[in-house]
Amino acid sequence: MRFNFFFADVKISAIKKVVIVVFESLTKKYNSYFDQSNLVPLIALSGILYSLGFYEYPYSQNANFYIGSRLVVILQKSSVAQDIASTFNRIIYNITNVFQYNQIKYDKNDTCSLDSLKKVQVWKPRTLTSEMALNKMWRNFTKAVNEHRKKEREPYIHLKEFDSSYNMLLSKEAVTPLQFDCTYAEDQGLRSTMEDAWHYYETNDGVLASVFDGHGGSGVSKYVNKEFFHRFYPMLKQNDKNVHQTFEALFNQIHNEVLADSSLNKMGTTATVCYIDKQTNIIYTASIGDSEANVYRRINGSLKSIPLSCVRDWSSVKDARRAALALNDPLIEELWPFSNDAKKLRFPNAKFGVNVSRAIGDKVFTGSEDKPAVIHKPKITVQKVQDNDILIIACDGLKDFASENQILSVIGNKSIKDYAKALKDYALNVGYSTDNITVLAIRIHK
Repeated sequence: MRFNFFFADVKISAIKKVVIVVFESLTKKYNSYFDQSNLVPLIALSGILYSLGFYEYPYSQNANFYIGSRLVVILQKSSVAQDIASTFNRIIYNITNVFQYNQIKYDKNDTCSLDSLKKVQVWKPRTLTSEMALNKMWRNFTKAVNEHRKKEREPYIHLKEFDSSYNMLLSKEAVTPLQFDCTYAEDQGLRSTMEDAWHYYETNDGVLASVFDGHGGSGVSKYVNKEFFHRFYPMLKQNDKNVHQTFEALFNQIHNEVLADSSLNKMGTTATVCYIDKQTNIIYTASIGDSEANVYRRINGSLKSIPLSCVRDWSSVKDARRAALALNDPLIEELWPFSNDAKKLRFPNAKFGVNVSRAIGDKVFTGSEDKPAVIHKPKITVQKVQDNDILIIACDGLKDFASENQILSVIGNKSIKDYAKALKDYALNVGYSTDNITVLAIRIHK
């Protein structure tokens, strides 16, 4: 007999919450302290509830036990072995975590010493050569693809089938001159104010397009939007067209200016900034937070999504590690990356906190030099655009209320000419978006 767990996400979320509440209450009541290993059996048993979710696990570049995960996938093809295989995988994974985190110590003040986290520092811009920067941006691109495929496999391209390789970026062949037609759509939604900002600016050298999703107010998003618009091209020239260095310097410079303005201390913004070099058709994308950029392209006859952004919230492993250190709570590092609803993970707490782990501004949530929390380090990717591509840059007012498959169905409708408006309307009328919505749609053609 085979058991299907239709309510896996709900059950595992409930189990984790119960376990955490019980153990926290016991430690406070009896002034006792426990190691993470006490939670392992309970968390490991939850593997049965993940029986249908391990198919994507081996696609992650950072997956532990890559071969073991592949074997689990093979076993999953058997209806009898599926639940047993995924449970075994989960148990082994969590037992291994005990050894990974065996440096956790508790003192009488209920604080912890996480040796593995001592290297966390406040981020500062780097000076990388063009070759080093290109290599790093390509790795970030592959990371963006793998991270998105873990959540929703089919709509996204697979790197093995993708014809725009790293070597193509190094190619010196003449490129096809491309044209860019931009439309935009925005809506305040059910929010009391509109906190998004955006811009599109085209020159003979390139295209600069950005979306900034503010929170706590619109002050930071509007300021950052204006300053990016005015400073990008002069700084790009100053940095000898090193886009990576320009992005990092600008993010850092503008962030520090925002922190210096006391009226903006409780405000912040996500950012997704794309620059397309017309001489090479290379697109560079810098992102922090949960706004995103995607290129939509027909590959082998099927419309696919090419993610250009690495979404960063508190479910990200490294970001959860920062939160664990900042809050002296190692359990965060263990549990947050397995959250089924990253939007509910907030720093420092659910009542007063932010659900993005990277942003410009948010001074009250940035932490300290030795324990940084919200940081402004952008993840920068690189790729090439081509004829018939559609570039969509949007905030989470769209992405949280329309799946990638649903977005593909809108993009694939040949009768639609204004993709930005069509996507905005879909989020409002079909996805029932309650957030501010901003969508930039750029049609690329010869």
